[in-house]
Amino acid sequence: MVKSEYWTVAYRKREAGKTILDDINSTFSIIPNPKRYWCADPFVFTYQDRTFLFAEMYDNKPHRGVIGYCELTDGGPTEWKVIIREKYHLSYPYIFAWNDDIYMIPESYVANEIGLYKAKKFPDTWEKVDTILQNFCTVDSTMFMRENKFWMLTQKQPEGTLILYPMDADCKIAGNAVVAQTSAEQNRPAGKLFEWRGKHIRPAQDCSEGYGSALNFYEVDKVSTTEFQEHIIRKINAKDIASNHALPAEGIHTYNFTDKYEVIDIKNYKIERFWFFKRVYRALYWRVEKLFGVLNEL
Repeated sequence: MVKSEYWTVAYRKREAGKTILDDINSTFSIIPNPKRYWCADPFVFTYQDRTFLFAEMYDNKPHRGVIGYCELTDGGPTEWKVIIREKYHLSYPYIFAWNDDIYMIPESYVANEIGLYKAKKFPDTWEKVDTILQNFCTVDSTMFMRENKFWMLTQKQPEGTLILYPMDADCKIAGNAVVAQTSAEQNRPAGKLFEWRGKHIRPAQDCSEGYGSALNFYEVDKVSTTEFQEHIIRKINAKDIASNHALPAEGIHTYNFTDKYEVIDIKNYKIERFWFFKRVYRALYWRVEKLFGVLNEL
């Protein structure tokens, strides 16, 4: 028998003004994964006083991610719904509002690009409207504002260097890249940057003890077209997270919040009792898909 990892998304109501840096003890509630998928990389977005949670939904049939969402309501989360599916892996749905429109930059490193999507009818209908960067393999691209300027952090693959780009008002790269950090196991973006006690905080994945073993929270000291400086202020390990999951967390790698909710993802493992047969099925599936170039929607 073989163990395989899976992720779930969890949420909790946010106490006014507090973040995970203030409260590590309150319990996160697990959102059940839908059949055929597990969910990770949660981002929350408030629209017309409603809270929508976007995430990677990892499809266990073709073994790649799609983008989906659910709504967080006073009565609990709604069912997950797939909204963006490509013929390559998608994850980390960085969502943001800009110039009265809503955009998303899903991670698409397999396509060797950073794509930009726009909501045609929020939250269900999205259209790819631009490619920010082509022929460049990066993961977890994250936009932020600093001193009235727009910036993007992304981790270059495979070496893991964190890269900073200045951006213009049309979400296009507006200058040369700056190496922000070279510590590949501790710099990968893990959610939106946020203000905390007058400090500009950047969450990052700490994979020094395994993929998603902890979250590092950095205070950003300086951002310019020539340099990026930050220093760590807190590390939160997976074992520190309290949830109503039957098993303790064995990994975490994304954290976000709105005024009303906080969200995080949790890694666990399961026993693959039919691992050999699933591996054979997967190989056959990919051969058929490669031959016909079509994903069968079931």
